[in-house]
Amino acid sequence: MEKNLTTLKSEFAKACAEAYVNQYMLDNKVSGTPVIVYDSNGQTFAFQSSGSPMLDGEVEITTINQGDYGDLNGCDAETAKAAIEEMITMNADDEWLFDAINGISDIDY
Repeated sequence: MEKNLTTLKSEFAKACAEAYVNQYMLDNKVSGTPVIVYDSNGQTFAFQSSGSPMLDGEVEITTINQGDYGDLNGCDAETAKAAIEEMITMNADDEWLFDAINGISDIDY
């Protein structure tokens, strides 16, 4: 069953938040820079190292860099995750997400 764009955007936001917090706030880093990938077979988002190879059916969506979501100093991990998720779901346009998961274009949100 195909997921709708609202669900995909929410899942994308959660993957971005998890990647950012793990890489830049907690000691659960990936080697290199974290990237968000979309697995079109399972319709899921995940984060991995920028140096990891892409599997069949995966599309790299975006790179997560420190500072991408403003100044989160002083926030605990859960507060930062919630803030990032809200920022993405409230500001991200459905069309770019659709294009990005279909490998049409890079995300610029």
